[in-house]
Amino acid sequence: MIARPAARRRVKAPIPATHADGSLPQAAPAPAGDDTELLQACREFFAAECLVRLWNADRLSETAGETANAEWRALLSRITAERAHTPDGVRGKVQAALIAMQSAGVGESGDPVAAAAMAALGDVLGRAAA
Repeated sequence: MIARPAARRRVKAPIPATHADGSLPQAAPAPAGDDTELLQACREFFAAECLVRLWNADRLSETAGETANAEWRALLSRITAERAHTPDGVRGKVQAALIAMQSAGVGESGDPVAAAAMAALGDVLGRAAA
């Protein structure tokens, strides 16, 4: 006796979702670029943060501290303005935002909105925000 293959089920193919104008969705566009410049700005921001902390601990001259603080602000503005295209770019941006918020004392006042933002940023990084 010859064994018959198991019966195949017929599965209906799902109907593709359409846009409001009736057109079919297209494949996601290729990423707009890499995050080389963004990641470099993040590294420079983290270094500037270290210098600002030394300045706040009176372990750096006033002139060097003020220069580091100005650089910190300029880099944060640059990081904020630049769009992340890769997971590493997103992580770098999130880490910079979390550090900036911590440096500004956000979350220390017991504000639930600030606490929520800090917790969300920490979750993205996979660690506690505090």
